[in-house]
Amino acid sequence: MDHLARIIAAYDTQGIHRTGTATDHASGEWLASEVAAIGFEPIIESFPFNRIDIEKAALHLNGHEWTGTPIYDGSFTATEGVHGSLGLLDSEADIAVAPVLPNVTGPLRQAYDAARRDGRYQAMIAITDDCHVTAGVTLINADAYTAPFGPPVLQLSSAYMPELQHAIRSGSNATLIAAVNRTRTEAFNVGTVVRGQDPSLAPLIVMTPRSGWWACASERGGGIAAWLAILAAMAEQPPRREVRFIATTGHELGHLGLAHHLAEHSGLLTQAHTWIHLGANFAARHGEVVYQAADQSLMDLGLKVLTDRQASWDRVTPVGTRPLGEAQNIYDGGGRYLSLLGSNPLFHHPDDRWPDAIDPEKTAPLVHACVDMATALAH
Repeated sequence: MDHLARIIAAYDTQGIHRTGTATDHASGEWLASEVAAIGFEPIIESFPFNRIDIEKAALHLNGHEWTGTPIYDGSFTATEGVHGSLGLLDSEADIAVAPVLPNVTGPLRQAYDAARRDGRYQAMIAITDDCHVTAGVTLINADAYTAPFGPPVLQLSSAYMPELQHAIRSGSNATLIAAVNRTRTEAFNVGTVVRGQDPSLAPLIVMTPRSGWWACASERGGGIAAWLAILAAMAEQPPRREVRFIATTGHELGHLGLAHHLAEHSGLLTQAHTWIHLGANFAARHGEVVYQAADQSLMDLGLKVLTDRQASWDRVTPVGTRPLGEAQNIYDGGGRYLSLLGSNPLFHHPDDRWPDAIDPEKTAPLVHACVDMATALAH
């Protein structure tokens, strides 16, 4: 428990973990030092990255300025912004207001996505619908970061919804600014390789994302802690098959770091014995835990281990269904995977911080179960 707390607390205190930033680089160096402390040589896998830096992101309305965050896979404005009428989706307004649950599929998200594609609006406001998530601003992943589309979209906190509704009823105009700069830099994944006793065996891959929109304590902390715990277990009991570890940046930008890793190791996707995906949120207080697996044998293995460790889970993704998180990349490429992740009322929210967002008593047996799954597959 103390080791789990140390890892998640250290990750939380590093700052905002957006890809390619100074915090992301420092966090990667910290993770590499943790790998070295366990006794393995860290591998830094760098790639060119075109980073977005926000110059000005705000809505000017009736003498007020509300700061927001632009989506990262849309278009942007000049510093003077876009000026025009406000209206809800399907209105004739210049700037459409779209209530949206950023990380949940359903009618709200489908309406928002359709409006981005159809080109009717000069700009849009995506405002968090707080019916099912914590009030505030919950940011939307930029799945199309390398192929942006649609109008500028400013993401705002749910706190502004009453005033926006009033402004729409009264026919107010607004100015939306989503001005950014681009910085050419590098981002990097962190990994290592544990050699197996039998080189003829296909390797096991243990992967976890390490970047996100905010501090991401419960979103990313559980996966990173489990990743390091599995590595420590491999140091104590050398595996029969090779085990490769990769912690990827670019999660919030369409899994950019994993896409780079798969491109650099193209045969590995299907040649690996299994990919273990240590996903988001299973450390979260008040969140669900979800188990996913590519086939029934891996489903049975995982559920048995979770039961043996008295680890709680809430549901499984049915075998054959496209999974959530980075396991999608493995599924789409025909690879074999098992995956642990969950839901979280603070998902992509600035209040996802240590210690309040974390449930250590729930997380510890889940981490032990991840170690047991990896050990069973490695031997």
